[in-house]
Formats: sequence, C-alpha cells, structure tokens
Amino acid sequence: SDAILFYEGRWLNDMCILYYFDVILNEKYSKHSGWDQVLLLDPCTAFAIRFEEDEDDLAQLIDGLKLAQRRCLIVPINDSDDPTLPCGGSHWSLLVLSRTAPSKPWAGVYYDSAPGREMPGKLTGVGDIQTTVGECSKQTNCSDCGMYVLEFAERVLRMFLEDVEMSLLDITTNLISALRKSVLASIRKNNQVFL
Repeated sequence: SDAILFYEGRWLNDMCILYYFDVILNEKYSKHSGWDQVLLLDPCTAFAIRFEEDEDDLAQLIDGLKLAQRRCLIVPINDSDDPTLPCGGSHWSLLVLSRTAPSKPWAGVYYDSAPGREMPGKLTGVGDIQTTVGECSKQTNCSDCGMYVLEFAERVLRMFLEDVEMSLLDITTNLISALRKSVLASIRKNNQVFL
C-alpha cells in the first residue's frame, strides 16, 4: 500500500499527494465558501498538461478543469523530464496560479523546498503567465519534498479561503514529521484501504 510512503524517510508518490489533496478539500475545507473557485490539481493531470504537445488533446484536458470559474490553482510539479515516465522524477515542488477575479489574468508563484534548485524550464513560460519564485522553508533531507508540497498547498488554500496571512517560511522538520503522523492516523482512523 502507498500509505507506507507517509512513514519517515519515504518519498511521496503522485497517489499520496492526490490522497492528501482529497483530504484537504473534502474533509477540512469543503464547508468554506469559495472552495469551488480553487482547484487542487491531480499530479498526473499536471504532468500530462506539462508535456502534452497535441493542442487538441491539451485543450480537452484543460476544458475539463473548469478554469473559467477558478481563481486559484494549486499544482504539484514532478521534476521528471521524461514524458513517458510520469512517476520517474525524484523531486516535488508547487506552482500556485491565482487571480483576483475569474476575468482577470493569472499570476504564478513557484515554491520549492529544496535549496538551490531552479524552476523547471517548462514552467518559466507558462503561456503568458508571469511566474515568480516564492520564499518558502527548505527541507533538510532528501525525502520530505512531497510533504512540504502538501504543507505549502494547505497553507495557500487556507490563505485563499479564509483570507488570512500565513508564512511558508516557518515550516520545520518537526512540523513535517507531525504531518506525516497525522496523515497516517487519519488513514487508520477512517479504516481506509489507501490505494
């Protein structure tokens, strides 16, 4: 089961990220107004969009996301450069696209918990979206990037839905460890056969 990937020292895969996005949206924040203006993008869909070269297929993928009604897109990014290996990457980061109203242009902020990494080339020119690198906490090991993506995503979602200020600079190894334990407890509590 992929649930073991939430144990300390393990790398998360796309199914782990998708699982926690589902928990965030359906268990924690579904009662907030405005949640329908947010999209926590499935990591597999994000990967497909990033590498799809056929314009018709890309348009079909994007049409299903109902972007016209969205004001915030939270997009997990896998660093795989091989479109034939969606699970072949070794690092997760987060792209947040937002706008003040559905008719306004998108602005992007890219968050990466690994020190010294560059924004992937395929993201620097996401259409005509101005994308900047956001300040965020940095991981101190090689296995927590996916967990940082989950914490970044939840904080961004809270900032959007609750109109509160939160920092992405105060996330510690202890907080990430506690998040791992919390997710595992949630899986056990709900008796979920995870994946």
